[in-house]
Amino acid sequence: MCTLWVKPVLSAAHQFASVRGKRRMPRGSYLQTATTGARIINLCALSVVRPNVGSEQMTAHSKLPVASCHLMETLDLLKQASNLVNPSSGIANDFLNQYNEVLLLVENLPVLLPEMVDELLAWKRKSYEEYFTTSPLPGGDIAIKIYGMLDAGFKNRFETQIAKINKVADKAIEVIGERNRLSQELTAEEVETFCKQISKTMREEMESAARLVNYGLALAPETSQALADRLMQA
Repeated sequence: MCTLWVKPVLSAAHQFASVRGKRRMPRGSYLQTATTGARIINLCALSVVRPNVGSEQMTAHSKLPVASCHLMETLDLLKQASNLVNPSSGIANDFLNQYNEVLLLVENLPVLLPEMVDELLAWKRKSYEEYFTTSPLPGGDIAIKIYGMLDAGFKNRFETQIAKINKVADKAIEVIGERNRLSQELTAEEVETFCKQISKTMREEMESAARLVNYGLALAPETSQALADRLMQA
């Protein structure tokens, strides 16, 4: 059983700084949007479970998506990276942070213009191995090793879901980039509807990926949106 870990609702500036790895933000850009509460998103739903591996947990991983021949080695590695790799799936939640970053940019772009256009267009995705090879987080090498031991079918499910997120992110950057080239100065009115629509799609795909990370092969609980949809149809 994983320990539930919910991020507090932070100011826009604090959320963005944490996603960007505490990179210095340009004056007069994102900090000015800290009071526009209606436009600030909460990323809690995308990373609500943190690994917390204890002795009792290590005996209850019959659904951990690794081949039986690698199980003991994987459990030993999980102990070494207990603050990074989720024990339910063998995947590190932090990998999704790069997508939290681009989602935050797209979702809030109408109030970040024009400062953050270049930031969005410069965003580049990384594979799991690339992400943890360049990450300053301790245990990145172990995260890569565990990822290599995952069941091929489960790993394929996860990478297929990540490919869906990449497709949406690429589309957002392509459209914003094209509109930016055609306009002398991109305005909020030109991108507001598009950003709202595509960020909704991106968030849904990211939540699906987060559920795989947080629950692995176990049946994930019904989301609040799915519950609401089911009750509306009843």
